[in-house]
Amino acid sequence: MTMYNKSSLAAFFQDGDIPTGANYSDLIDSQVNLVETSAQAMAGALVTTELITPRVSATAVFATTISAANLFADNFTVSSLNVLGTFSAAAISTPSITASAAAVTGTATAAAFTATGALTGATGVFSGNVSANSLNVTTDVSAVNGSVVCSAVRATRIYAGVGVVSAAGTTQGAAAILTNTINRGKGIADGTTTGFAPPGNNAGMIQYLFNEGASANLWPPVGGTINGLAANAVFPLAASAMVTIVHVTASAMIAK
Repeated sequence: MTMYNKSSLAAFFQDGDIPTGANYSDLIDSQVNLVETSAQAMAGALVTTELITPRVSATAVFATTISAANLFADNFTVSSLNVLGTFSAAAISTPSITASAAAVTGTATAAAFTATGALTGATGVFSGNVSANSLNVTTDVSAVNGSVVCSAVRATRIYAGVGVVSAAGTTQGAAAILTNTINRGKGIADGTTTGFAPPGNNAGMIQYLFNEGASANLWPPVGGTINGLAANAVFPLAASAMVTIVHVTASAMIAK
């Protein structure tokens, strides 16, 4: 049978007409049936003054969890952005996220979260947790009110000049990062807090460390080397020694 619009159906049932069985079948096939269990398609929009239903089903409407392999947007601008559930994506890339009040009060997780533009907010960018294997922000983050958890966080900005750095820990992961061109190693107690480490991803940079204390340890960045030693192997520092650190590659250094 055939489906017709209202005007075509009305032409079959005017005064004096003798509708056929096929006309009645067409009338039935052109209507939405309340008992029908199969999917019924409507060519136009459905507009109601009130809609009450226990279930609204669609390919994608709204959900507590927003999950996508890739989510892209040129510009996403809102006066208030709130994600109360879980926001998950394999890759989120956007040049600009701007809001007068933007908040993630749940958990934002991503294999790679890359913001090539600015993350700005008047009252806060993230008030919940941001967790990612790799978090890269190439411009500015104005505020992080919650916590940022990453498997690896690297600071690529080195401050020119002289700075005091207190040694930390006895392992590579706990070592104090050298964030200045000239670093004065302080607060060293043999056997308890002995570690320093240059930052990674700074090929071509030269740093200086004056170990103004007892013997200490200089660790490479995670996976890196110093003076051709094994990966992640420590380079010992003598008491009151000065070393020059030349960043040859992203994670390989020469210390003399």
